[in-house]
Amino acid sequence: MRVTHELLLAHPQLLTLPFVAPLLCTADLSVAASGPGMHIPMIVFWILMQLITLGKVTTSLTGINFWHDVTAAAIGLNIALMLFNLLIPAFPLDGGRILVDVLMLCGLSPESSAGVSVGLSSVVAFFLITLGLLSGLSGLTMIAIGAWIGYQAYILLRHLRNKTINQHPLFSLPSRAGFQQQQQPAQNAGATVRNPLGQV
Repeated sequence: MRVTHELLLAHPQLLTLPFVAPLLCTADLSVAASGPGMHIPMIVFWILMQLITLGKVTTSLTGINFWHDVTAAAIGLNIALMLFNLLIPAFPLDGGRILVDVLMLCGLSPESSAGVSVGLSSVVAFFLITLGLLSGLSGLTMIAIGAWIGYQAYILLRHLRNKTINQHPLFSLPSRAGFQQQQQPAQNAGATVRNPLGQV
């Protein structure tokens, strides 16, 4: 993937080919999905450890059997982290990257996809912060995560307003640039040429 991006940066004209940007966007989607997928081997490992040592699979804690609680907590934590990172459609979580890839593959422009991402990320941030405040001291981590997502949404919104969306990490990939070039073919092909006297 890195070699492909370096090739496209060296030869940006390849991005104008209609099939290149969707392929790259699909590849980025698979990379984003692989992040949460890394929890699957860990879940399988702890399930096997439970089956071998306890003869059953459970995520409930007893407070009595230390090994039982360790394996149960490991399974539950990995499942929770995988689902949170995959299903929460907020950047910079992998779910946010997947959302943008899907939107652009469905035909939305980078600007429209960024607007959707900002809106959903703001809602998620507000929900997490509110839930954290209602949870007391135990909700401090949730408040921190919500604030982090909210700050990232603000940065994306600022790029959107300043029309510098292509400088944001989420939209600076060659796949995103390919969609931008395909949506503005006339502007790319109709660049004015100056004559030797400097007149248009």
